[in-house]
Amino acid sequence: MQQLLPRGWQAADEYGAEKGYASMTVNDGQGKCLLTVTVQRWSPGSPEIAQLFAGAAVRPDGTRVLTRRLPVAGGAGGTFQWDADVLVTDGLRIVVSEVNAPAFGLPATRAVPLLSIPQLRAIALSSRWKARY
Repeated sequence: MQQLLPRGWQAADEYGAEKGYASMTVNDGQGKCLLTVTVQRWSPGSPEIAQLFAGAAVRPDGTRVLTRRLPVAGGAGGTFQWDADVLVTDGLRIVVSEVNAPAFGLPATRAVPLLSIPQLRAIALSSRWKARY
């Protein structure tokens, strides 16, 4: 996942023991953020996944893209999670999430996310996921 970050940014910690899941703490010098990626395989006709992506933007190739900003449940005030959630037509789902704290349950270290929604979306839409899963 490190290679998908903007140039010059470093991961403070990176984890990814489970296939299909990786997380890292990223710091640009102005506060640490937790960045996670989850890659899943769904049946393309699954009613649950169809419902989740019902309001998604649809790209010309049929890929569906959702973005969200949510308060972190149980997090300290001001802690938010930003998501870019992608569903490829073959059922491959990639969720890239960022929390403006170094981990869930910790207070926010910054008011705005380190990565913008377009940057999260670009990571989720990377062809590297399709090649690996």
